Amino acid sequence: MKIVIIGNGPSGVKAAETIRKFDDKSEIILISEEKHSFYFRRNLPWFIAGRFPEEKLIAKKHEFYLKNNINQVLGKTVEKIFVMEKEILLSSGEKIKYDRLLIASGAVPIAGGWKNLNLKGIFTLRALDDAKAIKEYGES
Repeated sequence: MKIVIIGNGPSGVKAAETIRKFDDKSEIILISEEKHSFYFRRNLPWFIAGRFPEEKLIAKKHEFYLKNNINQVLGKTVEKIFVMEKEILLSSGEKIKYDRLLIASGAVPIAGGWKNLNLKGIFTLRALDDAKAIKEYGES
């Protein structure tokens, strides 16, 4: 059986870990638009403040995924889900078939409908790349 999980946050990673606990045979593919393994978002302000190095943010290191035979697809988004075909289309153009699909993609911050929101120095903070951009802006 091939299980695809969209989302590499707490829900997606815990689901993969739990599935693996009870099923050591199924293929598990975890897809994330981020380029980083699972990390605790709650620590991002500490990273921005310089109190947490990036390495300490990562909660599930590469070894966790290897040990649990969980394949990560990082830096790609799911563009379409073909339910009848049991297939997803990634932003890279790659298609992945699945037997079971779990969507654990979490939330997206809404910046609102304010005018001129593209002004320099206005950020939302959800992901590690957001934190890096804020930190870099603050240091410039």
